[in-house]
Amino acid sequence: MVSMIHVRNETSRLNYPVRYPYPLFEMLNTQQRALVFTASAVTFAISSLCLKRLYDLFNGKVKAELKKMI
Repeated sequence: MVSMIHVRNETSRLNYPVRYPYPLFEMLNTQQRALVFTASAVTFAISSLCLKRLYDLFNGKVKAELKKMI
């Protein structure tokens, strides 16, 4: 554990350009990157809610709740 902390501290002092795994991030500034991550999180949340709704619809949970309401 101590050696891992030591290596991390040593590499943080090196002066080398940061390379991102995706070229898009090299073209964006910090605010634009934050916007991309926020949009990704919102898209993920919406798709999760839609998938849950479809799952419930196909498995009858929604129909059972509608019958209770009538």
